[in-house]
Amino acid sequence: PKVDLRRIRPSHEIDDQDKLAQDYDMLRAAYSLSERIGLQGDLHALAERILDFCFVSLPVDNGAVLTRDESDALTPLAHRTVDGQPLKISRTVLQRLESTREALWVVDAERDARVGGAHSVMDLGLKSVLAVPMLVGEEVVGAIVLDNRTQRSAFRINDLYVLGGIAAAAAMALHRRHLLG
Repeated sequence: PKVDLRRIRPSHEIDDQDKLAQDYDMLRAAYSLSERIGLQGDLHALAERILDFCFVSLPVDNGAVLTRDESDALTPLAHRTVDGQPLKISRTVLQRLESTREALWVVDAERDARVGGAHSVMDLGLKSVLAVPMLVGEEVVGAIVLDNRTQRSAFRINDLYVLGGIAAAAAMALHRRHLLG
């Protein structure tokens, strides 16, 4: 995602020190993960590390790291659910990621015009969604899709920015792996 620096306030303008500390800790963890992404040779292990970060740092119910399969479809490389049920991802969310090649931050899935009313969104009971494409140039080579099915506004814009940075690093790792065979 493109970061609009005007939306990120300087630390001296933030009154909530607990929120500032939480953001700082998440950025530290994301930076550490980004460093490890560049060194990770095993793509499945890379996807699992990304999910580890997401489930520790964000209020996630379900998450997946997806890559292209032999038929060029986005399929889960790794996934996790809080209830142990099989993973189900909204087709509408995936189609939107692929068509726009832009991150998707949804605070109220039922009312958001981009996904609201879609059968897959309603059937899955999505409340909040955070989905980021992994891009190499203009090509979507993968995606990170997270949801929360119990809480609206579960994710913040800062979460989107951090996840976007992780997705960019993961996309480069996928691309490097593809180049090296």
